[in-house]
Amino acid sequence: MKKRLFCIAVLGLSSGALNALADSDRLTERKIAAAVEVVDILFGDKERRVFTDYGHEYYYEEESHHEGKKGKKAKSLPPGLRKKLERGGELPPGWQKKVARGEVIDADLYGQACPLPASIYSRLPAQPVGTELIQLEDRIVRIIHDTREVLDVFRLVAR
Repeated sequence: MKKRLFCIAVLGLSSGALNALADSDRLTERKIAAAVEVVDILFGDKERRVFTDYGHEYYYEEESHHEGKKGKKAKSLPPGLRKKLERGGELPPGWQKKVARGEVIDADLYGQACPLPASIYSRLPAQPVGTELIQLEDRIVRIIHDTREVLDVFRLVAR
């Protein structure tokens, strides 16, 4: 009788361990699948090169466009913050936190975004389905189109 109870207990415990092991394998498979999806949504080397070239063109055009002209430019940032950025400084933490992976861009900030030129899209690989590339000030941001959740951020830098 004791042997029978012992065998039943061992079988019960081992089946629980086997179930836990199977759950662990399924969890690992899900983590791998999620990692593959993350790699697909992050900017790759080719995209970063295209964005770097675009940043150089963007800043060159902006400088040459305003040469010899007086008057105010349309800006979404206050002049002090704009100067700070131009000197290589950082934006205030509150603004930076709005444009970081995992954050959701609010409607006001999304309204300030500019679409990238068609010439940039022609040099980029196909974009993941359901995502959108936008430019916010000196950053190119990949977001989920429906929710505006930030997937990746690339900062444009002048030469």
